[in-house]
Amino acid sequence: MSRELFIWKIEHEKMLLTEVITIEPYQFKAGTKERGSAWTEIAEGLAGFGLKVTQRSAQENLTN
Repeated sequence: MSRELFIWKIEHEKMLLTEVITIEPYQFKAGTKERGSAWTEIAEGLAGFGLKVTQRSAQENLTN
């Protein structure tokens, strides 16, 4: 299975920040199921805009 490389652009990062502000994943303790679910919800929200991102890629983009 080959993965498609996703390049984050400024407009994508703005969408990510909007989702993070709306869902607030940091209200949950790190490593909990609730926090993971919040990041999944963020990734699904971005997928609604046509972005092919995963929970992990969204979180890593924000923290790196």
